[in-house]
Amino acid sequence: MVTPTTLLNVSLLVKLVFGLKNERPPSLKVYQGTEATEGMFPSIGSVFLMDYQRGIRRCGATLIDYEWAVSAAHCFCNRTTGKPQNFLIANFIIGDVDYIIRSEWHQEASFEYIIHEEYNYTNDQNDIALLHLEPKLRTTEYVKPQKLSTSPIEEVKYGNCQVAGWGKKSETVQTTKLLYANLSLTNNSECEDMWNNFDSSTMLCAGSLESDACMGDSGGPLYCTKENSKEPEVVGIVSFGVSICEPSITGVYVKVSAYNEWIKDKTANASVLWIILSCVIGVIIIVLIVLLVIYKRRKNETEPNIYESMHARPNPSQYTRLT
Repeated sequence: MVTPTTLLNVSLLVKLVFGLKNERPPSLKVYQGTEATEGMFPSIGSVFLMDYQRGIRRCGATLIDYEWAVSAAHCFCNRTTGKPQNFLIANFIIGDVDYIIRSEWHQEASFEYIIHEEYNYTNDQNDIALLHLEPKLRTTEYVKPQKLSTSPIEEVKYGNCQVAGWGKKSETVQTTKLLYANLSLTNNSECEDMWNNFDSSTMLCAGSLESDACMGDSGGPLYCTKENSKEPEVVGIVSFGVSICEPSITGVYVKVSAYNEWIKDKTANASVLWIILSCVIGVIIIVLIVLLVIYKRRKNETEPNIYESMHARPNPSQYTRLT
C-alpha cells in the first residue's frame, strides 16, 4: 500500500540523488542548524501535501492539542493565485527526527485546515492556519502538545529562542534530519527597516549571525523560554524571509499571542459542531431503530401464522356429512 510517507520518501530521495529543484519557489527552512535528538521537540510535525497536479510540498506545524496543530496559511494556498487549495493528500506526520526513516514513535493523521479569514497572500498578513487532525494523536514521550504564548512579547522577557525544522546544513547540502537553531528576538524597528510589509501587531522577527530559517519549513515553530522558566512556549510561526540562505538577515514570524482568541474560537466552535453533529447522528440512529422495531411488529401482526393455520381445529361448517 502506498502511503503519504512512502510518496514523500521517494520524492526526497530523487531530489537528494539527482539534485532536482522544485518548480515552485522555496519556502523557509532551518539553515546551518544542529541536529535534534529524539524527543527534543515532541510538538513539531511535518505537513505533507499533494495537489491535483501531483505537486508535492511540505511545511512544518506545531501540535497544540491532540487533535489540533497550528501552521502557516500560505502552505495551503495556490502559489500563483493565493487562494486556498484542495489536496489529494493532506497528512500531519509527527514523532520522527528523520522524515525518510519511520521511528517507533511515528504517528500520522489526516486533517482539514482552517485559514484565517483575513489572510492576505500578497503581504503575508494573518499568515496562520489551524489543522483539525483525525484521528486524535496518542500521548507519548515523543509526541506532546506545546503551550502557546499568551502574552505580547513586548511585555515578557524571553531568554533563549529556537527555531526547528527539516532543512539545510549549508547552501548546497540538503538534510532529512530535524534541525534546530538558537535565535534572538529582533526589535520591531529593525524589522520595519528590513521588511516593508512588517506589522508589529501581528508579526515578530528573530535571527542569528550563525543560523536562521530559510527555504522549506514554513509553518514551523519558534520556541522561546521566559526568563526563570524551563518550559518553552510557541511564540512564533515561520512565515517568510529571503530566498537565499543568509543568516544575517532576520526571518519574519507570525506573532502567536496576537491570535489566541482566534485559535480558541475556532477550536471551540469545531468541538461544539462535532458534539452537535454526534448528537444529531445519535438521534437519527435511535429513530431508525425504533422505526425498524415498529415495522417488524406490524409485519408480524399482519402476516398469518402458518403453524397455527396447519393445526387449527376445523369449523363445524367445514364438515361434510358422509352418506
